[in-house]
Amino acid sequence: MNNVNCVTYFYNRRGQCITTPLRLQETYMHAVRKCFVYATITTILMLQNFQIEFAPDSRALVPAIALIAASSAAPLTYQEGGEPGSVSDPGLDTSASNRRYVASNGNNNNDGLTQSTPWASCSKVDSEWNNIPAGSIILFRRGDTFGGNCSLENHSGTADNPKAIGAYGACTPSPYFDNLCSNAPRFDGTFSLSGSSWITLRDLSARRYDTSFGAHDILVYRNQAKGPGGGTASNIYRSFADSYHMVFIENVATDADANDYFNAHPDGSGTSNRDGWWYIANICIGTGGEDCIDLAGSNPDLGSDSYTVKDVKVIATRAVGRPLAGYSNLTGRANNCVNTGHFGNFYWWVGNVCMGWQSDYIWNFGRQTDKGDAQISGNVVIGDDGNGYLSRNYAYNQNIYHNTFINGGSSGQVTGFDSNGQRFDYNVVVAMQSGNNSALVDARTSSGQILSMDHNWYGLATGKTITSGDTLSQRQSGTSFDRNSGEGSIDGFTMPTVGNYPNPNSWKDNSFLSNITPSPTWAGCNGPDTPGAIDCNGNFLGWELQPIAGAPNNGCGWAGLPIVAEELALLGITGQCAPASDGTQPSRPMPPDLL
Repeated sequence: MNNVNCVTYFYNRRGQCITTPLRLQETYMHAVRKCFVYATITTILMLQNFQIEFAPDSRALVPAIALIAASSAAPLTYQEGGEPGSVSDPGLDTSASNRRYVASNGNNNNDGLTQSTPWASCSKVDSEWNNIPAGSIILFRRGDTFGGNCSLENHSGTADNPKAIGAYGACTPSPYFDNLCSNAPRFDGTFSLSGSSWITLRDLSARRYDTSFGAHDILVYRNQAKGPGGGTASNIYRSFADSYHMVFIENVATDADANDYFNAHPDGSGTSNRDGWWYIANICIGTGGEDCIDLAGSNPDLGSDSYTVKDVKVIATRAVGRPLAGYSNLTGRANNCVNTGHFGNFYWWVGNVCMGWQSDYIWNFGRQTDKGDAQISGNVVIGDDGNGYLSRNYAYNQNIYHNTFINGGSSGQVTGFDSNGQRFDYNVVVAMQSGNNSALVDARTSSGQILSMDHNWYGLATGKTITSGDTLSQRQSGTSFDRNSGEGSIDGFTMPTVGNYPNPNSWKDNSFLSNITPSPTWAGCNGPDTPGAIDCNGNFLGWELQPIAGAPNNGCGWAGLPIVAEELALLGITGQCAPASDGTQPSRPMPPDLL
């Protein structure tokens, strides 16, 4: 499967033309141009579901979008996050005994085994859980509303046979978000899996979700959390108190009126969460409350490593701090995009985009200077009005590189450091207005706080300096920092705003990314060493997961559930700590606009 010939460009979410069978399948997620693979007829016979055109040299010319690599490994099951066999009869295992159906007009005296004999309520599922075989799929009907809370607590599947809770019936595609249904089964209260394990929760809509108090090995996938409904919207996707090994992928959260959208907290009594968290490709739409993602401990004065949130990877989150007209029901505005809070360490924050949050710190890493250890790379942080800091970094040993920070507000510095062991390289730091405070960066360089600060680019508004009165030339002549950094305007940069791009679902598209993609005429263009999160050819930078010293699993942390490797491959996330995919066809469909 070599001899790949790209005609114009064919790329995944990183702008890559991929050369292996595995990657060729995955490029469909953002295939807007074509890549063809020349292969012999013998190779073609190893493939399935292919389309063939013949090239002039009589070799088969196969559109890469159609390739499915031959493999003995099976695709992900529905229980693992794979796609249903059909919208009305999900699951690769077609055994009726492995499914239970629930509809709002059902009857709890039914057997629940068919769509014509469904149960009527979540409480029936709860009471029958131990009678439902491991590996089963419990399905709620799309278009139905189930009032109040759904509590399926202290229940489990098994590692080899997880159970899944999902949806059946025809999907009405959401007009706002890829791969979601506007008629998802609706729960007007909290859907709780607290204390449960080895369960996939997917394709639902609820006021909030709870996976706390010892819950582990749970996949929360393609759900919507929005109001109005019963109860408050405090901590929408909540994981408190001794939870661990949690995976959240492609979920949407809005309509918080208090606290957070996604959080992993120790509880107030000091009970600890444990290690191993993945948040991938989720969307936050701020309507009030606090943070999109909050890993802060709620009892910071306990002063012990036992009260920490460790080994957390946040990948490709898109978060806006204002409501989305037509979708959100509340109209407030939220505080921070990111808050790591107290005592945690071993964090990977890669490829995220934040815009329009109102707090002094849109991007807040740590409040305790004796914790940290983080890779912060490939992120875009945009403040489109007055903010104190776009990014505030209190914690230690943070490797901050290939990020783009843009402050369009009338006040505030762009980023600041207040702890030891910081590395700040290959970043773009831009102030769009001259009325901001005097310095772009609050970088305290004494006592070993800043270990490295170079190869950055500073887009200075009138009257701005790099740090506390120092121009770039003064820093280069008077310190060891920024010797290879540059300054000035960035060709091709335009300030994106929430008003122009209110839906984070569009932030992965070229119409948005072109605003923060430098022109090839920019003096800072330097291939993979270009400062910022995107190079001058539109390739994402910093999208490699690298080891962090001291983290478990040789510095890479928990590898996650099987879907993690597949999702990272679809996104184009690579690196030593990106779990290896099994080489099978990705189980998720193309977005509707690419079919």
